Amino acid sequence: MFGLIWYRTKVLRILTYEFDYKPAVPGWQTQVFNSLTKQIKNQGGNEYDGAIAFMLVQIASIHVDDDKSRNWKNRMMEKIDFLMPNGKIGKEILSNEILK
Repeated sequence: MFGLIWYRTKVLRILTYEFDYKPAVPGWQTQVFNSLTKQIKNQGGNEYDGAIAFMLVQIASIHVDDDKSRNWKNRMMEKIDFLMPNGKIGKEILSNEILK
């Protein structure tokens, strides 16, 4: 239990400091965050994998197609590419094998 709590704390730290993204946890994003981080940790992923998977879900959930949204998505994908080597299962996440 405490291992999962510590894991989620590290994922939140990466989202905040590496992605400059502050998820609503606690808040409206808590259920998605908790489910996703549990799934990624159970698959053997580290905190970078958890943060990358969470951001991929955020990117996929944006359906507005304007310049601001495209720029944000591109910036987040650049950060994902940069951080991918820090993960253990990153290539599987990116190919969405784990998120299915």
